[in-house]
Amino acid sequence: MGSCRCCRCRRWSAGLVEQPRVAQGRGGRISCAQLNERPSRSWVDQEGRKGGASTPLAIIWPCALSPSSYAAAGKHVAVPAQRCPKCLGWLVRWGGYWRWLRAPLLVERVWIRRGRCSVCRRSHALLPDLVLARRLDEVEVIGQGLALKVAGGRGLRAIAEHLGVPHATVRTWWRRFSERSPMMLSRCTALAVALDGTAVVLNATDERVALDALGVAWQRARFRFGGRVGRIWAFWSRISSGQALGTNTTSPWSGGSGADWMAPSAVGGPGP
Repeated sequence: MGSCRCCRCRRWSAGLVEQPRVAQGRGGRISCAQLNERPSRSWVDQEGRKGGASTPLAIIWPCALSPSSYAAAGKHVAVPAQRCPKCLGWLVRWGGYWRWLRAPLLVERVWIRRGRCSVCRRSHALLPDLVLARRLDEVEVIGQGLALKVAGGRGLRAIAEHLGVPHATVRTWWRRFSERSPMMLSRCTALAVALDGTAVVLNATDERVALDALGVAWQRARFRFGGRVGRIWAFWSRISSGQALGTNTTSPWSGGSGADWMAPSAVGGPGP
């Protein structure tokens, strides 16, 4: 205690305050000065939750592989070079993690590569457009289930049996899609107008109109950019940054409009 010159210890030496508490570490007693040098774990965690540089983000990249081929590639899956969506700095490899993927005739762990921005130090999960963030099933399966409900009018239990997934899973998809359909309608309509420059006329109502708006935006993107846009449900994953059925409360839709989200980098970054 005598070597510590922090304000509280000096005031204690003068008899002005009670003796400061001293922590016990592996090497014995730890002074106040040493404690002040150590960051608080709860403070670090709190900063992460607020959206600091350690908060992981998701980037959706165009993947031409099938789910089985992607799973077979393991850690050797080739991910195009990506830019940070926050500051446009280049990402460097930052390890990765395993997650489960369920697709027709496949339930397998797949490798998700991570990247870290060389400028702002944010880390990002690099998800293929085969999936949505925090969803077990392939995006094509999810899209088919929603289409069967909206366009076909089938019940959720029948859809679950048809797709071979639990009834509770399909029910969760539908609830989240119903909540997000007004936002999906707004953003897909804006994207369609920005791509073509003409108004979008939709005659459907409720959740059906949101799917119709997605179809119009996808068709206009294909007309403008060709086959590299990909399938409609992969397109859905990409324009929503993988958060189309996410659990966060902020808007999941990409901030770019028109061709912004399609612009590829010099080495094939976020473009298709």
